[in-house]
Amino acid sequence: MSTAILHWRRAFNVLVATGVALAFLLTILPAVLAASPQRLAGPITDDVGALGGNTSGVQASLDDLQAATGAQLWVWYTDTFGGQASGDFATATAAVSALGTTDLLLVIALDDRAYGYWKGDNVKISSGELEGVLSQDMEAALRSSDYPGAITATAGGLLAAMAGGTVSPGGSAIPAATGTPAGGSSEIATGGSLVGSLLTVLIVVGLVLVGGWGILFVWSRRRSRAPVGGGAATGGVAGGVPDGPNADLDAMEPDQLDELANRILVETDDAIRDSDQELGFAQAQFGDEAAAPFVAAIAAARGDLKGAFTIRQQLDDAIPEDVPTRRRMLADLIVGCRKAQDRLRAETQRFGELRALEKEAPDILGKLPARADALEARIPAAEATLTGLSEYADADWQAVAANVDNARTRIAAVREAAEQGTKALARGAPGAIGMAAQAARLGEDGLAQGSAYLDAIDRLASELEEARSKVDAELAAAEADLAQAKASAAGAPADADVARRLAEAEQLLAEARSALDPPKPDVTGAYDKARRADELADAVEKGLRSSREQQAREIARLEAGLRAAQVAVTRASDYVGGQRGGIGTEARTRLAEASRHLAQATALGPTDPIGALAEADQATRLAAVAQTLAEQDYGRWDDPFRGGGGGGGGSRHGRGGGGGGRGGHGSRGGGEFGGAGSDIAGAIIGGIIGGLLSGGGRHGGGGGFGGFGGGGGGFGGFGGSSGGGSFGGGGGSSGGGRW
Repeated sequence: MSTAILHWRRAFNVLVATGVALAFLLTILPAVLAASPQRLAGPITDDVGALGGNTSGVQASLDDLQAATGAQLWVWYTDTFGGQASGDFATATAAVSALGTTDLLLVIALDDRAYGYWKGDNVKISSGELEGVLSQDMEAALRSSDYPGAITATAGGLLAAMAGGTVSPGGSAIPAATGTPAGGSSEIATGGSLVGSLLTVLIVVGLVLVGGWGILFVWSRRRSRAPVGGGAATGGVAGGVPDGPNADLDAMEPDQLDELANRILVETDDAIRDSDQELGFAQAQFGDEAAAPFVAAIAAARGDLKGAFTIRQQLDDAIPEDVPTRRRMLADLIVGCRKAQDRLRAETQRFGELRALEKEAPDILGKLPARADALEARIPAAEATLTGLSEYADADWQAVAANVDNARTRIAAVREAAEQGTKALARGAPGAIGMAAQAARLGEDGLAQGSAYLDAIDRLASELEEARSKVDAELAAAEADLAQAKASAAGAPADADVARRLAEAEQLLAEARSALDPPKPDVTGAYDKARRADELADAVEKGLRSSREQQAREIARLEAGLRAAQVAVTRASDYVGGQRGGIGTEARTRLAEASRHLAQATALGPTDPIGALAEADQATRLAAVAQTLAEQDYGRWDDPFRGGGGGGGGSRHGRGGGGGGRGGHGSRGGGEFGGAGSDIAGAIIGGIIGGLLSGGGRHGGGGGFGGFGGGGGGFGGFGGSSGGGSFGGGGGSSGGGRW
């Protein structure tokens, strides 16, 4: 009797748990499906209207970046990452979109106030430099809701950061990610397949055994491990104090900030007191005029210190601040004190240089007259050069017209400084050596300025001569491009805008030729007009060729997608063939489907490049899933002590598969759902059933329910190092941040 009652009680508990599980999964299902990586149709994707239709300026900044560096920046504005790590979301999007090794991707989720990035291997900027650009240039615009400005600022920052090294535009277009997340076992599937799989599994489970508590437990564990608000990947950029000399403050705990604030207040107060004494010595040694900048620096530093003490008083009063406000106030206090110390340090260094100059002052003063004579000897040649420049239009050379007179003024000042310094040394009065050092410094500065004036004349003459030699070639190029544009326009439908721009280009060319007429040719003006005419003609030609170029781009992307799919299918097929004794049906099924999609892509290529690319993308994804499933099957088959019970059955050493449990955590936290595919439900249910049937035993029981999508191996999430790309196999790096 007691045994029968126990069985009925267990059955009742199972039915209740099944109902709870069904209700819970249907509740969380929209959140699971809220957002998933998708194939991007172009460099700018705005699903939330963040750009307000203002894409022309954004596109121009992306074009400038690509033209200068070879790197293509892709941007996707969406609403949420759906609880996924932002860096993993970006990596998955790059894989789905078949981005190449010279591509950069930014995914910005406005509701999450977070972003993720992915960077191809051949983009010549380090992850640290990239994160610096994002934190300094992009986050400020995002915080002020300037969403177009966020992208243009990012493109400008990347252009500046990458100026030291140009990216080869011929980088491979093979996708940076062709695998699935480490430790995961499910493909990136559509929402419809996921819904169907969940409902199917729940119906089966309702007939068998399942505990709703297990699902609740796993879900709570997932939420406890996930970043808040879908947050930044482990390589993300934290908000707060921007990168730079004060970036260290963001990493400090509140008590560390408090300790530093107290210490730097005392140091700054002492530094100002010491500077007051140093100022007296400087005034006595070098005179009030030389010390005037020091007086101003001390006054400004004293103002900075006053503001810092005011903040300290507010922090110490009876009104408490919350933690974020206190952190901000302490950071402001520390930054103000550092500014004050920097001001004083600069002036102290200047007077230190003057004191060092005291030893050399007599020698410098003695040589100043001869050096002034040498500089003055250059003036006749400079005057002759100016005379030659006067043959050009006034606008070309008026900027240096007064340079000879300015050089003469500086030479006179050098001679006066040498005379005054020498007299001070001869008198031997108190402070004479300081006055001599100051005179020596003035003399050195005067020589440098006078030389710069004369150098500018010579440099302009060389530039005008070079422009004169190139303007004819620029005119010829513009004329050729205009003729080509006219020919293309003649064979195209009439377009008023094209006709207007061609007429404007012709007018500019006529003005450029006229500008070169004697007696005073305007070389720079002619060159500029010819360049503008060439740009107009080139723009017209590009517009007329847009359809042909678009077709060529589609073909190029298709070729890249086909190569990527072929690589992924071949790699998975070789692995299954080499380890076939331990590979189950699920991996083989995915591989067969990947091969079918690859064949379909090849067949569609000549007539439907867009459809063919979609088939190739699907082949790449399925092959990656097959590879991961095969590796998991073989791992379970080859490991005599592993409990997991996936599609490959138990291990080759005779141990049962069992329920397994969570998949690999990855090297950066793991713990996410193992993808968006149909094996999510299988992983959850398989793990629970395996645990129930094994009675909680340590070795995983008999593995009877390992067929539910691989048993416990279904979890594992987007593991791997975010810095190197969560998908592995194709390179690239990723990360994310918040604002």
